[in-house]
Amino acid sequence: FMPQINDHAKVICFNYYRDAVLVNIKFRDARKNFRMVKDAELIFYNLDAIKDSDTIVITEGEMDVLTFHECGVYECVSVPNGAARGQQRLEYLDNCWQYFEGKTKIIIATDNDEPGIALRDELARRLGRERCWFVRYPQPNTEAGYEKLKDANDVLIQYGKDALKSLVDNAYQLPIEG
Repeated sequence: FMPQINDHAKVICFNYYRDAVLVNIKFRDARKNFRMVKDAELIFYNLDAIKDSDTIVITEGEMDVLTFHECGVYECVSVPNGAARGQQRLEYLDNCWQYFEGKTKIIIATDNDEPGIALRDELARRLGRERCWFVRYPQPNTEAGYEKLKDANDVLIQYGKDALKSLVDNAYQLPIEG
């Protein structure tokens, strides 16, 4: 049952594991409506994949994680509830902070829109800007028929696996303020 549409829908289930234990499930329909298990703990999706890596990628959604997997980037997690407008609570970061200790390079690949940029900046503030890089999505190529590129999946569809992998390999370090 999806409360946004007040009806049942076919969904994809994204299982959230920590140390191989199921912690939460996100149910997502084809119209991008979602819900999670009531009162379950919020954690990053694919959290176990970053345990033993010095360099990791943080994305805005589970589909982005799958997109990076398609390109051979497996040390990738996503936030559980996307980027919100306004206050960024990031309860899931409080629940998982230990997984980010000792990481030397954190590549943030949130969406190229206002909420995504706000999420990127808040993640970097909390994780330490000195170890955060970001993916800069290419500008649209209207001559080739490419529209605005908002996220990793847009890059994969329009430019291919190698282009997306290159964006990760050539991520930009966030400037240190002050």
